[in-house]
Parts: sequence; C-alpha cells; structure tokens
Amino acid sequence: QLAFASCNQLTEIVLPETLEAVNATAFRGCSIRKVTYKGSNEEWNAAKTTFFGINAIKDCELIFLDEDPEYVETVQQFISNGDGTCTVNASRNKEESGVIIIPAVSPAGDTVTSISGFAGCKDMTAIILPETVTSIAGAAFSGCDSLVRVEAPGVKQLGTRSFASCSELTEVILNPALTEIPESAFVGCTKLVALPLHEGLLRIGESAFSKVGATHVVFPST
Repeated sequence: QLAFASCNQLTEIVLPETLEAVNATAFRGCSIRKVTYKGSNEEWNAAKTTFFGINAIKDCELIFLDEDPEYVETVQQFISNGDGTCTVNASRNKEESGVIIIPAVSPAGDTVTSISGFAGCKDMTAIILPETVTSIAGAAFSGCDSLVRVEAPGVKQLGTRSFASCSELTEVILNPALTEIPESAFVGCTKLVALPLHEGLLRIGESAFSKVGATHVVFPST
C-alpha cells in the first residue's frame, strides 16, 4: 500500500506482463501520463482488474509493446552469433526514443546476450536489459543525451566508454558480480551521483567516472 504514493514527479511506468496485482493506493498522488505494458491488449484486459485502481491511469497513454510496430522496428535488430545467442544492435537506426526494453529471446529463438550500437540515440530515456544480457560493447550507449536510467542486472562485462557523455544519466543498475568498470565507462555523466560500486568490484579503469556528479564515493572493500 502507498508504495509510490505522492511521487508527484513520476510521469511514466513500465509494467511487466507477469504482474499479478498492485494495491489501489500504490500510485496515489502521482502524475502518471504514460503506461507501458509488456504484454498484449488481451492480457491487459484480463489482468487489469487486479491492478491498482485502474481509474488512476484511465487518461494515460497506454502502450502494448508486442503490438507497437515502432518498438519492433527499433529494437529487433538481432545479429546471430552462430551459437544460439545473438547481439542486439541499433547502428542502422538512431531514432530510438522513450523506454527501450530488450527481449531475452530473438524472433529466431536465439538468446540475447550482448548489446551494441545505440550510441547517439538522443531521444532514448531508459534502456532495460534482460538478465540474459551479460555484455555491453564499447561505446554502446555513448552520447545518448536523454538517457536517464539503465537496468542491466545480468551484465558482467562493460566495454570502454559504454555510457560516456550520457549527460542526463542518474540511475544505473548493474550486476553485483561485475568485477571491473573499464576506462571512461561513465565519463561525462554529469548527473550521475550514485555510482555503481558493488562489493566484489576489483578494478576501476582510468577516467571511468571522470566528470560525474558524485559528491562522495564509498569504495567496496574488494
């Protein structure tokens, strides 16, 4: 109850298709304008009676990812690695915008394990990766001027300059098992205050956090 109540700056939420119920007061007093649902229209209609007071979002923009042609066009550029895995690459299309959610499996049935080529996607506000993704290529998201949030819970390897110059970036979720932050990984992320420094981290590369917004840093014992 009241989990996100009175978060009056909260304007957008993303709901997974596995969501079973949310209390009616969970988002009371919020200013939600956009709801992205990972499932289909049919799944939404079947499940919405268990969601938080549905009237709270009745006037919101509602997007169903599996029915959104723009979503399919922008993120489903899968490059097979030839071993049952694949890489999602966006180098051919720099028009990605809003919240981008990467699927765990490609249409061909390959497991998505790596990400590359999103550099310069200036209208993308968040990137959400499945736990199957273990690697982010060098400069994969550099220069994404509107990128605010990164969720990469499975990533064990970051490339150099992977998030360089993401000037709006404020939130980063990484795998606690990550042992190295490479050179210039977050250089120029001027609004990044909370640094992803987990216990188990062994190495921080040169200029990894140069010009970030942190005012204090707590280093892990490792």
